[in-house]
Amino acid sequence: MSFRSAFVRRGILYFFIINCAFLSLAFGQEAIAGFIERVEHVLVNTPSFPDALQSAIMLYQKETEQNPNNAEAFEKLAWACLELGEIVVKGKLEWYQRSHIAAKRSLALNEESAQGHFLYAATKGLIVEDFPFWKLSPKTPFELERHLLRALEIEPNHARALNMMGMLLNKVPGPLRMLMKGKRKDAEGYLIRAVQAEPTSTRLRLLLAEYYYEEKKLQFAKEHAKRIMNESSPKELWLWENKHKRDAVELLSLLGE
Repeated sequence: MSFRSAFVRRGILYFFIINCAFLSLAFGQEAIAGFIERVEHVLVNTPSFPDALQSAIMLYQKETEQNPNNAEAFEKLAWACLELGEIVVKGKLEWYQRSHIAAKRSLALNEESAQGHFLYAATKGLIVEDFPFWKLSPKTPFELERHLLRALEIEPNHARALNMMGMLLNKVPGPLRMLMKGKRKDAEGYLIRAVQAEPTSTRLRLLLAEYYYEEKKLQFAKEHAKRIMNESSPKELWLWENKHKRDAVELLSLLGE
C-alpha cells in the first residue's frame, strides 16, 4: 500500500473525529452511527492499526456517553481497548481495565452476547495475568471458564473464546483447577477448533503453533508457522504484517528452519 493511500486513510479518520461533535448536534444518532460504520471500514483496511483503534475508541466512547443503554457500543469499545492494549508498549493495564469496564457494562445490558462474555473473560484474565498463582483465588479461573462456556453456549464457533478456553485449560496451575470443569487434556482440541473456525486468523494459528512447540510436537509447530508466513488473506492484516510474520520467523528459527 502506498504512503499516499495510508496518509489519505489516516486523514479520513481524523476528519471523522473532528466532525463527530458537530454531526451529533446537527443530525443526531443516525449520523454518528453512519460515521462509526465508515470508520470501522477504514479500521479493517488501514495499515496504521494503532492510530485507527485510537480514533475508533473516541467514537465508541462518544456513542456510549450519548446512549448509555447501547450494549453494542460498549462491546465495540471493549473490543477496541483490548486490541490496543495488546499492541501498545506502555500502558497495557490501563487499556485492559477500560476494556473490562466496558465489557461488564455491555453484559449488564445484554447477557446473551457471546462476544461480550469473551471480552469479559479476556480482559479479566489479562488484568490478573501477572499475579503469582498463590495470590489468585480459585474462583478466578472458574469465573473465566464460566464466561467462556457461556460464550460458546451462545456461539459454539466463537473462535477467540475457543482459543482462550484452550489457553486457560493449558496454563492454569494444578492448585487452581479445583473449581474448573475442563481438563488440561482438552486444551489442544479447543485450540484446533479455534483455527478451524477462523483459518485465516494468524493470531489464532500462531498461538496453536506456540502450543505445539511447548508440547514438543515440533512438526505441527513448524507446519503452522509456515502457514502463517504464507497466508495470502490474513484476517488481521496489520497484525500479520507487523507482528505475526515476525513471530513466525522467530519460531521457525527455534525449530531450526
